[in-house]
Amino acid sequence: MRRTLDTLSRSPERNLVVPILASALGEPGLSGAALALLRVAPETRAPREIIRHYDRLDAEERRSLQEGTRGRLLVACQQLLRSDHTQTRTNIARFAADVLDESPASWGEVLPVLLLLIDDPRHAVRSAARQAFIAGLSRVDPADFRARSDARSPVTNGLAVLLRRFDQHEDPQLISVLFRLGSVGHDLLGRAIGEAWGAAPMIVERAESTRDDLDGVVTAVIRWLRSPFRSTRDAARGIVRGRTDAEFLTCI
Repeated sequence: MRRTLDTLSRSPERNLVVPILASALGEPGLSGAALALLRVAPETRAPREIIRHYDRLDAEERRSLQEGTRGRLLVACQQLLRSDHTQTRTNIARFAADVLDESPASWGEVLPVLLLLIDDPRHAVRSAARQAFIAGLSRVDPADFRARSDARSPVTNGLAVLLRRFDQHEDPQLISVLFRLGSVGHDLLGRAIGEAWGAAPMIVERAESTRDDLDGVVTAVIRWLRSPFRSTRDAARGIVRGRTDAEFLTCI
């Protein structure tokens, strides 16, 4: 069967080669060989077909795409953002999540792609994009995030959207991520409290009780004491008064 696919890949009927190879993805005994041929196919359509069929690939096949093919596939994702197909858009989010899992330093190129999907009207797309966005950001080096002002701004806007609509996903990892991102994250959390966004109650609850990442929590609370929002300042005072654990009080 591999020989048949090899012969097909050399066919002069190039307009037929890529679609046929793509149709073999996910098929037992064919998928690996078809994917290998699509990876090296010169047609610009080839990486788009890989993304369109990404849900049909197994874990090993997905990992294989992270070396040597990632750049072409990210370009394909950008092109496919115009697609109306739910599965294709969901696959974009899944591929982006895999990239961030393998290479967190790629966040500046990958997270902006996810930003265009986190408000998708289709639940499957929106959910996959939000999960990938939050999980990917949790792996980002805070120092690198602060240093990349060009990429940081749109990502910060996306985080604000997720905080406002926290009741739609209720992922506490988002709040944990913001506590560790430094002043940018702390200001967003303070704004969420001040403007009573959906995440506000959980933010306050976490600051009142958590013993994880105390440095980040303490720094955030101190920053909130100087917030332009009165409700944020009041919440910060309440947190300081309510915490009795020595670890927190020593830091404050």
